[in-house]
Amino acid sequence: MAGKRLAVAWIGIGSNLGHPLQRCLRVIAALARHPRIHLVQVSSCYRTQPVGFGRQPWFINAVAEIATSLPPLALLRTLQRLETRFGRDRRHEFKNGPRSMDLDLLFHDQRVLRHPLLRLPHPGISHRRFVLVPLAEISPRLLHPVMGKTIDLLLKETDDVSQVVRVVLENNKNQTTHLPS
Repeated sequence: MAGKRLAVAWIGIGSNLGHPLQRCLRVIAALARHPRIHLVQVSSCYRTQPVGFGRQPWFINAVAEIATSLPPLALLRTLQRLETRFGRDRRHEFKNGPRSMDLDLLFHDQRVLRHPLLRLPHPGISHRRFVLVPLAEISPRLLHPVMGKTIDLLLKETDDVSQVVRVVLENNKNQTTHLPS
């Protein structure tokens, strides 16, 4: 990636089917192996309450910060190919339903984009604790280019009260710690 200007992007990662924690960890490793993506940092994984359609397993969510030479639509296509590789089949899904893998492009630098296939920043960020909590962990001072507020402030102001529980990995044992609402 030398010689090209790299964009900084943030990707929301989520899964609630199969073995979601392992899927999320494996997709993070796949992102790190991509030749045009440099993994900068990754949040903790969080066990999160489903939003919208409640009769489904809880999710595992995380956020990755990357540096990439890929423009937004090419990065979106890359993320969609990874979703498919990790078992996502959009033909059998419904809004806010279960997902084997969900990769959302949240931000791409401070770009604002309204395209039929992609909106940047991701339109639901300020109403989703499952995105805001891991994003605030790694980039609390990131400024939302449309709302003009930091991620920390958006988290404090959100109307979402869904549960978000940090998953702590120690010596191959999964433990959970509850975070304040």
